[in-house]
Amino acid sequence: MKNLEAILAQYKARIEDKERELAALKSELVGFQKAYDALKRKSSPETMSIIPPLRPPRANVKQTVLDLLQQQGTEGLNAATAVELAAKRNEVIHQPTVSSLLSRFKNDGVAVYDGKVYRLKQFASTDAENPSMH
Repeated sequence: MKNLEAILAQYKARIEDKERELAALKSELVGFQKAYDALKRKSSPETMSIIPPLRPPRANVKQTVLDLLQQQGTEGLNAATAVELAAKRNEVIHQPTVSSLLSRFKNDGVAVYDGKVYRLKQFASTDAENPSMH
């Protein structure tokens, strides 16, 4: 049952992340629209510099870390390893953010920490898990 609750929590967290991404994109669109409207009013080469550049899409860090935990299986990972593995996937994530996420996953019961690496609960050995969680 706890596993199902963890999966449900993951879906809810992913939805929240997507909603934040959508809000940020809408905000960028408003900025671009303002620049576009200003450009339309004054169509000159100087006004071209007011158009904000599109930023590359941000990686969904939470989902990336969950994917990496799944990929690493019983080997597990720490924040530094997650950053390296994400870079190999051409994703930029920051170590402090990953550290915070891994800690939150542990507190939420999604992952287990053995003092060295984090593993998804399904890959953790029973002696590494907190006995009070059984």
